[in-house]
Amino acid sequence: MLEYPTKYKFFSKTLDLVAIIIGIALLIFIAKKDEKSYVNEITGIEKYNKNYIIDKYRGDMDSAFMIFPDRTDKMIDTDYAYAVKTGLFDSDGYFILKARYSEEDFKSEIERLSGIECEIISGQSKYVGKIKYDDQMYNYPAYIASDGYCNGYEYALIDEKNKEIIYVHLAYPDYEKLSKYKQYLKKNKEDYDIDSANSLERFTIYAHRFSGNDYWDEWSDGK
Repeated sequence: MLEYPTKYKFFSKTLDLVAIIIGIALLIFIAKKDEKSYVNEITGIEKYNKNYIIDKYRGDMDSAFMIFPDRTDKMIDTDYAYAVKTGLFDSDGYFILKARYSEEDFKSEIERLSGIECEIISGQSKYVGKIKYDDQMYNYPAYIASDGYCNGYEYALIDEKNKEIIYVHLAYPDYEKLSKYKQYLKKNKEDYDIDSANSLERFTIYAHRFSGNDYWDEWSDGK
């Protein structure tokens, strides 16, 4: 059997060690790049584009963004902000749109929100996810499309007094980093502490596990 001189054995072991160190450093670098931190916030209603949001984030955020309005021309006053950080495995961030309406348009928008439904089809089976109304979880009554499914939250908060509606989508929300929007978050911040393995069991209109399946079928418009 061929034996290599000691110095070559040492050289080989050194290369192995270097490779291991480089590998560990690379993993640390990737983890740092994928940390859940938001990029700079972007504001202004002129930046709002629902079709763009759907096309770019529907997969990562498991949403059709049905809560959000298609148009903004009937809004009297608006305040829009979003920040998204796309990592290696998902996108984290938020979209928050506050709009004030006339009495008539406010009622019309409430009617739209209350009637939101999402159809999910798997083979010959069909499920219709329906919007959920809640007046305890938030500081305002809310129409909820997602409540923790895949760590996503989508809802509309109803400010009856000021005829305002706050449309919100959060993906992997960080309560502390969203502190300036605290009034639009859940009253109990511990409600956001969800084990990722259990998040599939949380409410959403965008996905459903049909009887006999060990997976969830999600909303699709054929894209």
